[in-house]
Amino acid sequence: MRGPSALGRPVWRHVRTNLRTRFALAFAVVAFVVAAMVGLLSYHAAADRIYQEVDASLRSTATAIDNGQTTGLAAPALPDRGRGTSSPAG
Repeated sequence: MRGPSALGRPVWRHVRTNLRTRFALAFAVVAFVVAAMVGLLSYHAAADRIYQEVDASLRSTATAIDNGQTTGLAAPALPDRGRGTSSPAG
């Protein structure tokens, strides 16, 4: 009975000698690396923009509070979705 390394030799020899397979594997690796890099760069760009937007919002709110404006600080009222509550007019 042949061992696992002996069984893998014909397959490896075929992969090693087949130029079409080598090119396909090389292009697959390149495509994977490019897709991963684009994903990472997009994620970081989006995260940076979100952090900048949150920072700007917090700064404008802090400036408004420093200037004495407190009218926009109350939480907005949630709309009534009609979940078994009676209407005030009825």
